[in-house]
Amino acid sequence: MTDEELNNLISQTDIVNLVSKYVTLTKKGKNYTGLCPFHNEKTPSFFVSPEKGLATCFGCHKGGNALTFIKEIENVDTKRAIDILCEINGIKNDSYKPTKEDTNKKYYEILNKAKDFYKFYLENDVSSKDAKDYLYNRGLNDEIISEFEIGLSPDNKDTLYQVLTKSGYLELDSYDMGLINNNNQGYYDIFRDRIMFPIKDDQGRTLGFSGRKYRGPDSNDKYINTTDTKIFIKGNNLFNLNLAKKEINKKNRIILHEGQMDVIASYKAGLREAVSSLGTSLTQNQVNLISKYTKNVIICYDADKAGIKSSLRAINLFKKNNFNIHLVLLKDNLDPDEMVKKYGADEYLKYFEENIIDDIEYQYRIIIKNIDIGDKEKLNNGLNEAYKLLSSLNSNILEEKYISSLSRDLNISIDSIKADFDKYKSTYTPGYFEDVFEDRPKRIENKKIFRSLAELRLFIHAKKSKLQALKIDSEINNYLNALSIENQNLWMTLINDYYCKFDEFDEAYFVKLLSKEDMEQYLFINEKLANDIQNYDINDLEKCIDKIKILAIDDEIQMKKNLLRKSQDENKKKELMNDIFLLKKRRGK
Repeated sequence: MTDEELNNLISQTDIVNLVSKYVTLTKKGKNYTGLCPFHNEKTPSFFVSPEKGLATCFGCHKGGNALTFIKEIENVDTKRAIDILCEINGIKNDSYKPTKEDTNKKYYEILNKAKDFYKFYLENDVSSKDAKDYLYNRGLNDEIISEFEIGLSPDNKDTLYQVLTKSGYLELDSYDMGLINNNNQGYYDIFRDRIMFPIKDDQGRTLGFSGRKYRGPDSNDKYINTTDTKIFIKGNNLFNLNLAKKEINKKNRIILHEGQMDVIASYKAGLREAVSSLGTSLTQNQVNLISKYTKNVIICYDADKAGIKSSLRAINLFKKNNFNIHLVLLKDNLDPDEMVKKYGADEYLKYFEENIIDDIEYQYRIIIKNIDIGDKEKLNNGLNEAYKLLSSLNSNILEEKYISSLSRDLNISIDSIKADFDKYKSTYTPGYFEDVFEDRPKRIENKKIFRSLAELRLFIHAKKSKLQALKIDSEINNYLNALSIENQNLWMTLINDYYCKFDEFDEAYFVKLLSKEDMEQYLFINEKLANDIQNYDINDLEKCIDKIKILAIDDEIQMKKNLLRKSQDENKKKELMNDIFLLKKRRGK
């Protein structure tokens, strides 16, 4: 496209109509005003001049002509912005060379057709009443259901398959998009009798689905997500980024939740910059995606053991990428969805905004929460965790602040805390591991912690080949929380950063991707396994993977047991006991 053609495209774009898609405008004489979409404000400072073809904020100075506005509001490059303006004006842009999105056009069409079908089925089929009632009981209304384009998959073998094939789409393409599968009886739908949440990219294109059970007790398959495809990789995308990006731009922050219902609860309460990962631990690629929009993140995960572990891992990952990190611990150990349901959206919003804390304060509160001053072992372990945190601060002021907090919160004199802390700093802190084939804990002379030699041996197996590494990752992807935080970080770097670029393992290139902390952990693994006489064959690999799964299941069993002890609801108790029974049965296998 020549400069002249580009200028003509910009000048013929109705700037008022364009901006109105993102900003509520009020006419003031020849011009229009509204609240700036790029920063938070209460008094309108965003002006649109149809005469000059400009849309500019006099507060943050963002905006400009139609092309500049689209680039900034959609966070896209010039080529994509030109394409958007051509679409708006009904112009065929011959000079715009097709990108990967164009070659994958048929896939986006198939997924969009599936999304529309699921949505239509929820809205119109008589059998969808239970699903609608479930959504209404969870606090969703028709407006939210429509905005998120939530749907329902039929409880039939191949309804979607029939819809797609009759629409002219090839079985193989629908199969490649994770919508159908086949066996000796023919093709069948992957998603059946589930509430369907479309997963979209930041441009709003449907990439896949997350299907939620709504009948019967919750279990490990409460959610199933579309498997990774040619256009969808779970670890590269975030739920709701397409709707959230406008608010992220305005507030210059993003809220990170664990699940879709938490995002929807926050969205409904007015926190429209909320997103979530897609059934996996936070990845480096997701952090990279967030960094396109903001460097300010608020993590609001569940306050249970798994949620805390995920929060600590996310803190680590964001720190490596120089983010400003804050967190929110919701009261009563509730998640956002539960809190909105119990206290209402207004109370949730008020509590959220008033209880944003930094990552140090978060870690401190988690430590204090788990200290039992009446239990000598728990007290000593908790104090050691607190001292470990204080040692990492590199600030006398912060050390003094948290020593005072420890003294106050535990009702122990400041002098005693200081003496203990000084003693801690002068000694080497041991960690623990358990052997992959033994349950007996062993002590090692190292600060790093790992739960089983299995998680160390996996790295040796993964370095053999990219194919083997990806196979291992597919096996343990849903069990990564069983790994120590240090090894989770290292594993994600190997899979999501290194093997995305290279097909063979080369240590010289791999170590260049590691932070100082990850490098220490990698050297520790190599040192620890230097004299390991285990044969790294397929049998050992299977045993290592099984061990990781068992550790993850044990964690889930313990979590369910804790909930069982606290629950006063008989029906909930029965449900939890059934879950524990099923988990133990799985563990036994």
